[in-house]
Amino acid sequence: MRRIFFTLSLFICIYSHSQNKQALLKSDSLFAKGVELYNQKDYKAAIPLFTESDKIDKAELDSTSNRREYSAMWLGSCYYKLGEIQTAQKHYQYYTIIPVDRRLTVLSDSLSAIGEKFLSEGNLEAGISAIKECGKSEKECIGENHPFYGNTLTNLLPLFCITENIKEATTCIKEIVPIYLKNPEWGKKIANNIIPFVLAVRNKINFDDIKDIIEINDAAALFAEPSMNAPFSSANDSIYGLIIQAGINLLTNTNDINGAIEFGEEALKKISGLNRKGNANEYIIATSLATLYAGNILIPQPYEVRKKGLALYQRALDIALENYGEYSVETATIYLKLGNYYMRMEEERSFDKAKHWLHKAFNSRLIDSLSTNKYQTKQLIEIFASSYPLFSITSVH
Repeated sequence: MRRIFFTLSLFICIYSHSQNKQALLKSDSLFAKGVELYNQKDYKAAIPLFTESDKIDKAELDSTSNRREYSAMWLGSCYYKLGEIQTAQKHYQYYTIIPVDRRLTVLSDSLSAIGEKFLSEGNLEAGISAIKECGKSEKECIGENHPFYGNTLTNLLPLFCITENIKEATTCIKEIVPIYLKNPEWGKKIANNIIPFVLAVRNKINFDDIKDIIEINDAAALFAEPSMNAPFSSANDSIYGLIIQAGINLLTNTNDINGAIEFGEEALKKISGLNRKGNANEYIIATSLATLYAGNILIPQPYEVRKKGLALYQRALDIALENYGEYSVETATIYLKLGNYYMRMEEERSFDKAKHWLHKAFNSRLIDSLSTNKYQTKQLIEIFASSYPLFSITSVH
């Protein structure tokens, strides 16, 4: 009885495999005819062929198969070419990209699957090697600006980070940038996922390679642009501002003050055009730029330039008061910076202005409001005490 059951089971498996193979061969035939009609710009005639091919692929292939979405890609592109955008979107999210002939990507799809298998078994070295070979094949077959190649690069980036291969990770990011710029819909999907890895790479590049650090920070800023208008207390509400701040600091450290100002102003202009109420990103960038314009002992600025700094401090203060409140570390930071600015000026009544802002920074209500965060309170008091020995904390209260 067991032998009969085993024989029957074996027959069913062989029959199912045969049926699956026949179905996929039919799909391949439909796909090839569809591609031929598409290349002849007969999109309407190609649609039923890709539709049938897609149905077979969805039925016969599981979600991990690399070839499962090819017919859907061509189907979406057909509708896009016919001007039926909503229908195109339903079939394939990246319907605007040039569709890929899956007959040309057999090698890269196989290498990708092999790489994923190695990775699932914990063999990082073999997995990375296979996926790198997949990328090389894709680059040759479909071009260096195609999202499929971009997907391979975004898969490699965290692997390079895990293995601390910063040189290859840096190259990987540089290659992702043009793909991101040429495929905005694809870019929106991958941006948030890769920003942490881009920042990790930036932070690990040797400071001797400052140009690479700046270039990778620029890439991070590009990927963070979709979140530049994020409201307060939302996810990633300040990531863009912090990246721009880092860029300003990097350029300043290379004595490229004009470059730092230009970089910050460009970012601030983008945000200001979107959000007149202000957000955390604008607060951070306005504060960083204001500090450059206002100057310091080492980098004095003419009065007209310093006026820009004061205007930006005021903008940052307005944002802080509206969104963080008067008794917050963000508001106190601007008060301190304004106090510091006037302490350095030799103009009439500048000392009185400095005293005004410093008293606002360190009144008793502010200290009380920060008491839940002793670290912030201690940090602010230490900055105050070291910078302004003429004042005592008790006299400011």
